[in-house]
Amino acid sequence: MDTKPPVFKEALEPLEADEWINTMEQKFRLLRMTEELKAEYAVHQLQGPAGIWWSHHRTTYPEGTLIIGTAEFMKLSQGTKSVKEYLHAFNNLARYAPEFVNTEAK
Repeated sequence: MDTKPPVFKEALEPLEADEWINTMEQKFRLLRMTEELKAEYAVHQLQGPAGIWWSHHRTTYPEGTLIIGTAEFMKLSQGTKSVKEYLHAFNNLARYAPEFVNTEAK
């Protein structure tokens, strides 16, 4: 079944990346993919800067290594960042600490 998955190259806004992830998750549900297959499937859709990042990540960190943990998320502060920069950093780190952002209240 061809679901025409979207390609991801880079995001100028965090919501662009979220939109890609949401679309990919819809495809995963449709295809009833396992967690392992989801990663393989998604990686093939990374091109340009995102594809280069992934290639670098794979060579730098062994499979299964969590490079940024809850501690990094908890240390995040806006400091001198613009709201846009802070939101981008927050969204990037939040995926490593889902237990802290899994409800609207949190």
